[in-house]
Amino acid sequence: MTPLESDPLGHGILANRLDSIAGQWRGMIANRAEFTARSPKPRESFVVTGIGSSEAHGRFLAWMLNRRPESAAEFVPLAAFDNGRMDCAPGGERRTLVLFSQGLSRNVRLVLDQRHRFTRMVLFTAATVDGLTRDGRADRAEWLRQLETEGTEIIRFPLENEYEILIRVVGPACGFLAARLWVDSMNGEPSGAVSTGQAVEAIAAVDGGALTRFLTDNAAACASGFRILVPPTLAQFGQNLVCKCVEGVFWSPPVLLDYLSFAHGPFQQLAARPAPVILFRSEHAGEGILADRALEMCRTLKLPTVVVPLTAPAGWEVLEAEVQFNQALMALVRHLRIDQRNWPGRGADGPLYAYP
Repeated sequence: MTPLESDPLGHGILANRLDSIAGQWRGMIANRAEFTARSPKPRESFVVTGIGSSEAHGRFLAWMLNRRPESAAEFVPLAAFDNGRMDCAPGGERRTLVLFSQGLSRNVRLVLDQRHRFTRMVLFTAATVDGLTRDGRADRAEWLRQLETEGTEIIRFPLENEYEILIRVVGPACGFLAARLWVDSMNGEPSGAVSTGQAVEAIAAVDGGALTRFLTDNAAACASGFRILVPPTLAQFGQNLVCKCVEGVFWSPPVLLDYLSFAHGPFQQLAARPAPVILFRSEHAGEGILADRALEMCRTLKLPTVVVPLTAPAGWEVLEAEVQFNQALMALVRHLRIDQRNWPGRGADGPLYAYP
């Protein structure tokens, strides 16, 4: 029996990839020297970009860099580089261009064409010249070969060939850790390996059963859209939670909101058009108070609501939420018999996906 015959919907592929994530994280930590940043320059500033799941990685990196007093970072949407619209003149500071692209998608040519306007470039990717050549992507292999010749700082994270099914899960999970290890290397934290390892082990063991049951029990209502309430940090770079619903089960995209934003319009909308709510509850910096008030409002409207505790250390919540949603994703794909091999719209996205 061929792999296609034994796994026609791609569920086995997805399950194997999800099961591999914790091991991939452990491998990255064990080889953390591969994620060491070159010495940052004084007053170095960063322009960070990425698209798809890589956008969340870029936003996460910019957030971390802005926590460092020695650096400043701005996330710029990849489309802003089209036709030179991105204003990236160095000015009086050192400007470093950082690009996230797991598979080195064709769209990143927009960024690569402007790399010489920056004093330094860093590429976070899973792609290799050999892998791209083997997969018939000779143009991208040449781009990467040229970047290596120029001395571009290349940080690789798993998984290089995450194709066959639509949704990616290994790259989205590992890109966050790659960004964190890279910034940690700038901070010179000799004890980081231990604390990072402990955080990852705790996150990998998280039980997402409550979220899984809620989404499967309310699948019909959630398919039309729901709300995800999160702490403010996760609201900045939690977009991949939305992607899991869109690319994983083809639902209308849920709305990701921080606690306070919930009161400024979205709550009133739910009073008129009720929808399920997932509340990720954090205790950091008194955020539990805001989460509890949001929960009180949901109960006032009698909305279907589940509270999902976030127990990871500050800055690690995104990986904990990833694990929770990944477990729910696998259950939903099986429950709804989603075809991840032959997804709707396959091959019809060329006008934008293959641009320029």
